[in-house]
Amino acid sequence: MAHDKLKPGKPCPVCGSCEHPQPVQLAQDAPTENDVEQARAKAEAAQKIRDGLIGEGKALKEHLELDKTLLLGKGVELLGCDDLKLIAERAQAELKDVNNKITSLRLKMGFLQEKVEQYRKLAKTLEQQKAADKQAEAAAQNLRQQLAGAEGQLQELKKQLAEQNELLTDVDEQELQQEHEKLLVQQRELELQDKRLYAAIKNNQRIKQEVSGYEARRAACEAEYSLINRLSATLNGTLTGKKRVNLETYVQMHYFDKILQRANVRLLHMSRGQYELCRDKMQDADSKTGNSKTGLDLEVKDYYSGNLRSVKTLSGGESFMASLALALGLADEVQSCAGGIQLDTMFVDEGFGSLDDSSLQQAIATLQGLSEGHRLVGIISHVHYLQEMIDKKILVRKKRGQQGTGSEVALVVD
Repeated sequence: MAHDKLKPGKPCPVCGSCEHPQPVQLAQDAPTENDVEQARAKAEAAQKIRDGLIGEGKALKEHLELDKTLLLGKGVELLGCDDLKLIAERAQAELKDVNNKITSLRLKMGFLQEKVEQYRKLAKTLEQQKAADKQAEAAAQNLRQQLAGAEGQLQELKKQLAEQNELLTDVDEQELQQEHEKLLVQQRELELQDKRLYAAIKNNQRIKQEVSGYEARRAACEAEYSLINRLSATLNGTLTGKKRVNLETYVQMHYFDKILQRANVRLLHMSRGQYELCRDKMQDADSKTGNSKTGLDLEVKDYYSGNLRSVKTLSGGESFMASLALALGLADEVQSCAGGIQLDTMFVDEGFGSLDDSSLQQAIATLQGLSEGHRLVGIISHVHYLQEMIDKKILVRKKRGQQGTGSEVALVVD
């Protein structure tokens, strides 16, 4: 094997190196190549002997079968002889001799089988040793490659070291001392900067803890603000996606609807069932997305045409009747809601001149109906027809005299 062929100063048959610092040491009982060859030769000889013994055993078995047949034939022929017992004893002796031979052959075959197994194990060990030699050769090849690479790196390092040595020889010692002092100064500055940064970090950590406390309070304040802001937006009519009606207008709308209910009772009577006042619902719908905050605009429903239209389309007389109805409705609602308050006096200023005769009579009839309920209704007007219909009047006339222009007041009771 390769271990036995190693010679000092001679190249290794595996790695090719002439130096053998650590050759593989085989175990004391490890077989040599000569032992393996002898074992292989003995195994082959034993195999041949075994094959021969097997052939002899087969031939002996056939011979025994033939002898048995012949003996049986002779026994049949000698059934009538007196020496039959002697023949049987002789056959028995021959049979015993044959059995002894067979036993001897079997022992030899067992011994040879053991030798064959031993030789086979030696052959297997040899094959394993050859495989190990191949692996060792591959490892040696790899080591040779690594050694070559390491030698190249070593040469490169030697070259770099030589260059550094050349540079060091050119450097002035005084320059090195100055550079060293500069580095010391920089080190002290960095140490001071490190201390400042450490103090700043500690201060920032303290501030972070304080900010965390403020953050918790801020979150609580934001939650409270969100609730209050939503309530404020609701009351001010600025809530997104909702009707833009503030609280004041909403309350006014509530009472305005009640006033309209009472006013319509008067207006339907004065207009002979033609007109009825109502709030503008379309404006409420537009206030969801717009900026409108009124909600108190009026429309008039004309029962003659069946349409809703703006109060601006009413004539002067119709507007006067609507205003009068609203004033009366307001008075009725105030008396209904505010217990103990009684509106006993009401003055109506102008507007009667715009009414036709029929509408004027309806208005006068409504006011007379109010006066019958212990109320005092005063009408301020220049219409001559009213002067004739009202029995209690306060007449105000212009007067011009020597003392200048003025007026005089007269109380007239018819």
